[in-house]
Amino acid sequence: DDRCDLGKWIHGEGKARLGTFPGFTALMGHHKMFHYAASNVVALSNAGKEEDARKMLQGQFSKFSGEVVQDLSDLQQLVESSKKVRAARR
Repeated sequence: DDRCDLGKWIHGEGKARLGTFPGFTALMGHHKMFHYAASNVVALSNAGKEEDARKMLQGQFSKFSGEVVQDLSDLQQLVESSKKVRAARR
Protein backbone atom coordinates (compact mmCIF):
# COMPACT_ATOMS: atom_id res chain seq x y z
CA ASP A 1 0.00 0.00 0.00
CA ASP A 2 3.01 2.33 -0.08
CA ARG A 3 3.95 1.87 -3.75
CA CYS A 4 0.98 3.37 -5.60
CA ASP A 5 0.83 7.14 -6.02
CA LEU A 6 -1.69 7.60 -3.22
CA GLY A 7 0.23 5.26 -0.93
CA LYS A 8 3.47 7.14 -1.55
CA TRP A 9 1.69 10.36 -0.65
CA ILE A 10 0.00 8.86 2.43
CA HIS A 11 3.25 7.43 3.82
CA GLY A 12 5.32 10.47 2.85
CA GLU A 13 4.16 14.04 2.39
CA GLY A 14 0.59 13.35 3.49
CA LYS A 15 1.67 11.87 6.81
CA ALA A 16 4.17 14.65 7.36
CA ARG A 17 1.61 17.37 6.67
CA LEU A 18 -1.67 15.83 7.80
CA GLY A 19 -0.74 12.95 10.09
CA THR A 20 -2.16 14.71 13.14
CA PHE A 21 -5.52 15.47 11.53
CA PRO A 22 -8.48 13.40 12.71
CA GLY A 23 -9.19 10.67 10.20
CA PHE A 24 -5.70 10.33 8.78
CA THR A 25 -5.13 7.03 10.58
CA ALA A 26 -8.45 5.79 9.20
CA LEU A 27 -7.31 6.75 5.70
CA MET A 28 -4.14 4.73 6.14
CA GLY A 29 -6.08 1.69 7.34
CA HIS A 30 -8.74 1.89 4.65
CA HIS A 31 -6.12 2.35 1.93
CA LYS A 32 -4.23 -0.71 3.18
CA MET A 33 -7.43 -2.77 3.20
CA PHE A 34 -8.30 -1.50 -0.29
CA HIS A 35 -5.03 -3.00 -1.55
CA TYR A 36 -5.64 -6.21 0.39
CA ALA A 37 -9.09 -6.58 -1.18
CA ALA A 38 -7.71 -5.74 -4.63
CA SER A 39 -5.04 -8.43 -4.33
CA ASN A 40 -7.68 -10.94 -3.28
CA VAL A 41 -9.86 -10.05 -6.28
CA VAL A 42 -6.89 -10.65 -8.59
CA ALA A 43 -5.93 -13.91 -6.84
CA LEU A 44 -9.47 -15.24 -7.03
CA SER A 45 -9.76 -14.29 -10.67
CA ASN A 46 -6.41 -15.90 -11.50
CA ALA A 47 -7.58 -19.06 -9.74
CA GLY A 48 -10.61 -19.19 -12.00
CA LYS A 49 -13.02 -18.25 -9.21
CA GLU A 50 -14.70 -15.49 -11.18
CA GLU A 51 -17.91 -15.42 -9.14
CA ASP A 52 -15.98 -15.12 -5.86
CA ALA A 53 -13.80 -12.41 -7.40
CA ARG A 54 -16.90 -10.53 -8.55
CA LYS A 55 -18.46 -10.79 -5.07
CA MET A 56 -15.31 -9.46 -3.45
CA LEU A 57 -15.06 -6.69 -6.04
CA GLN A 58 -18.64 -5.62 -5.32
CA GLY A 59 -18.22 -6.16 -1.57
CA GLN A 60 -14.97 -5.50 0.28
CA PHE A 61 -13.15 -3.82 -2.61
CA SER A 62 -16.00 -1.43 -3.26
CA LYS A 63 -16.45 -0.76 0.47
CA PHE A 64 -12.81 0.13 1.09
CA SER A 65 -12.58 2.13 -2.12
CA GLY A 66 -15.53 4.22 -0.99
CA GLU A 67 -14.05 4.66 2.48
CA VAL A 68 -10.74 5.89 1.03
CA VAL A 69 -12.60 8.43 -1.11
CA GLN A 70 -14.66 9.54 1.89
CA ASP A 71 -11.57 9.80 4.11
CA LEU A 72 -9.84 11.98 1.51
CA SER A 73 -12.92 14.19 1.22
CA ASP A 74 -13.16 14.52 5.01
CA LEU A 75 -9.48 15.44 5.25
CA GLN A 76 -9.87 18.01 2.49
CA GLN A 77 -12.73 19.62 4.40
CA LEU A 78 -10.67 19.66 7.61
CA VAL A 79 -7.73 21.25 5.85
CA GLU A 80 -9.95 23.91 4.27
CA SER A 81 -11.58 24.64 7.64
CA SER A 82 -8.17 24.86 9.28
CA LYS A 83 -7.00 27.34 6.64
CA LYS A 84 -10.08 29.52 7.21
CA VAL A 85 -9.49 29.52 10.98
CA ARG A 86 -5.86 30.52 10.50
CA ALA A 87 -6.81 33.26 8.04
CA ALA A 88 -9.42 34.63 10.46
CA ARG A 89 -6.83 34.86 13.23
CA ARG A 90 -4.61 37.13 11.16
